[in-house]
Amino acid sequence: MRPEPLADDPSDGLGTPLRPPERARPKLTVRSRKEAAMERAIRVDHKGGDLFEVAVRQHVLHVDQPIEDGGSDAAPTPTEVFVASLASCVAFYVRRFLLRHDLPTDGLAVTALFSMSEHPARVGEIQLSIQIPGVPDDRRAPLLAVASHCTVHGSLEHPPVVTIGLAA
Repeated sequence: MRPEPLADDPSDGLGTPLRPPERARPKLTVRSRKEAAMERAIRVDHKGGDLFEVAVRQHVLHVDQPIEDGGSDAAPTPTEVFVASLASCVAFYVRRFLLRHDLPTDGLAVTALFSMSEHPARVGEIQLSIQIPGVPDDRRAPLLAVASHCTVHGSLEHPPVVTIGLAA
């Protein structure tokens, strides 16, 4: 028995709603050694309350929630780390651009302002401002082009497939 079409959806005439195709999920295949080497693991362990320890290679960082949200405010929130990863990625790409073009890196800073949206809860907008004194006018557009191609920005523009499951 076919499901009833949704009132606001067009249908194929047989009662099956026509919807845009869902994003294709990659097929699980045997990976090459190169693909397996590219896979990276990050581990997050609960430390009490809303505090978590994040292990990335040989580095450790923490995430928490503000006191007003029930945390101890011992570290940034995961959302703040998310935005910080974008800002720091842009800063890295800008620095590399400046070095390639023999431009000074003194004073390089990236400021991120973000706002939240609801339904679903998410970062709704991020504004990045790159502060770098002494960049000639003819280098500004290329610098912004390079900055907008950082890996984190690319991952936001072309989101990865995210799978969440329970460990065995």
